[in-house]
Amino acid sequence: MEATSVDYGVLERMTDLRVAPVELGWSDLGTWAAVAETVAEVDGVKILAGQVLAEGAARCLVRAPGKTVALLGVEDLVIIDTPDALLVMAAGRASELQRLLARVDALGPGGPT
Repeated sequence: MEATSVDYGVLERMTDLRVAPVELGWSDLGTWAAVAETVAEVDGVKILAGQVLAEGAARCLVRAPGKTVALLGVEDLVIIDTPDALLVMAAGRASELQRLLARVDALGPGGPT
């Protein structure tokens, strides 16, 4: 199947299209900051997955399925655990993430030996 956008590949080709006005919230979840806006905060931490114990933490986002993450006195962090790597990032440095991920990918599975 050809990769194409819904508006071009489907909607522009329809001959009997009907629409109804509706107001839905929209957020482009292309960044961790955008994801954080959609998650409820508990004790200064927004938790996507995992169990988090936080004392004195503020404005942090954590995704660590199957793990307990303990935060003590930290602010503005993004902590993402995946099967391949653990990311701990200052929330304000998301624009640099692609460069870092390229370096992680270059290491290959398991990192350097």
